[in-house]
Amino acid sequence: MLRSLWQQRALAARLAASDLKSRTAGSALGAVWIFLPPAVTLLVYVFVFSVGFKSAPVRGVPYAVWLFAGMTPWFLFSDALSGIAGCVTGYAPLVKKTRFQAALLPFVKALSALAVHGVFLLLLYSCAAAFGVAVRPGWLLVPFYSLCALLLALGLGTLCAALAPYVKDLPNAVALVLQLWFWATPIAYSAGVMSPAIQAVLRLNPLAFVVEGCRACLFGGPLPWERPLALALFLLLCSALYLFGARLFVRLQPCFSDVL
Repeated sequence: MLRSLWQQRALAARLAASDLKSRTAGSALGAVWIFLPPAVTLLVYVFVFSVGFKSAPVRGVPYAVWLFAGMTPWFLFSDALSGIAGCVTGYAPLVKKTRFQAALLPFVKALSALAVHGVFLLLLYSCAAAFGVAVRPGWLLVPFYSLCALLLALGLGTLCAALAPYVKDLPNAVALVLQLWFWATPIAYSAGVMSPAIQAVLRLNPLAFVVEGCRACLFGGPLPWERPLALALFLLLCSALYLFGARLFVRLQPCFSDVL
């Protein structure tokens, strides 16, 4: 399956570019609409926690930058997971064509989300520099955690994509789970303010590994190879999710055209 996808990588890139264009087709602001909702969400959280709750800097880092560092991988994960989960139903006309490799669609949505994430990553670096955060070699490793977030979304999304044609409520369920998952991840708050028992539970959240790793690279902390056990467990989880999801996808794909 992976060999077939690699052979069609050029087609995947073209479809990803087309997907980005289709998301803003017919709108006056064009590509601005891709970035506006996440930007507004970030500003709302900054206002609520900085002004309303008067959140202090976290380990000497201004709260706005600290929050942005957590939101950036989250935006990638949520955008990719939502897109991948609905890729089969969203591309129903293509899926019904017998010669089209539907297994390509999760990667198309992943590439589309990654392209948008690249802009947010540049904004994050610019914001950190503007707020006086010291530039360190770890900044170069932030994209590694972006790829980790994408791998997790690809594994879960492929599993959801395989089931979506049969479970019509799945997209709504994914949206609800993402809302709950956001607050179960130390993005808008620091895990350090929680009790030791809650901190232990939060460490079971794979996205906590991504968010905390991204912040460690930006603001100082353990780098990926300095957390070998956590890194190995995370990659093992992503691999298991994708292999199971891809296997299920391949088995159910011949029936997609019948239920769409």
